[in-house]
Amino acid sequence: MIVLKLLNKTALLNFINSKEFHDLPFLPISYHRAVSHINNPHVNDNDTILILAYYENKLAGYIGILADHMQISNESVKVGWLSTLFVHPDYRGKKIAQMLLKEACNL
Repeated sequence: MIVLKLLNKTALLNFINSKEFHDLPFLPISYHRAVSHINNPHVNDNDTILILAYYENKLAGYIGILADHMQISNESVKVGWLSTLFVHPDYRGKKIAQMLLKEACNL
């Protein structure tokens, strides 16, 4: 079973400072990139900026989202740039990337 975990600024800050983060077999985001995303002036408190995919309680993949704004017809529109997408080779073929992309596009 695949479980997605959505992280906003506060959740990401807590995650990168947790024992869980430091004990992972591979990192879904570097500490410095996470701090950069957290301090991004375009990110709101409730914006999802990292989505983790767990397969049988093990980190299997992730997708990062960089919050931004675009000017369209004199209107500021909230957008998110996909900054990274990864599925560990042991978990490929289980449609994890598809689930991550679908979730990110529905935010």
